[in-house]
Amino acid sequence: MYFKRNEPLRYSFDEPINGALTKLNEHDTVTISVLLLDVSNQGAKIKCKNNIVLSKEMEVKLAFTLNSVPFHALGKVSWTKSYRNHLEIGLQLDTNQSYQKNMIATLKELAKAKQMNIE
Repeated sequence: MYFKRNEPLRYSFDEPINGALTKLNEHDTVTISVLLLDVSNQGAKIKCKNNIVLSKEMEVKLAFTLNSVPFHALGKVSWTKSYRNHLEIGLQLDTNQSYQKNMIATLKELAKAKQMNIE
């Protein structure tokens, strides 16, 4: 199974970011807390507890905040990987130009702040 997204901009967080994942199903709508491991304009890798059932192509909504900027995107589950105490989930997000522009600007700010802290 191929897990890596081929996108020019993908940001991995040193410390995971808190977010919420909503499973969009007409019979079973559930929202759970997740940790964002990495993000790009059209995808994300998240981690959550094993208390939710997700399958490939299931529709979801991801919500999180970066640098005080809220992000919300609909998408689909690309893959899931089960571990003993948690799941890792790859998401393919359906984003518009405004979302992508805000994401790039926010990730540039985060990268710049991180670089300044290293020096």
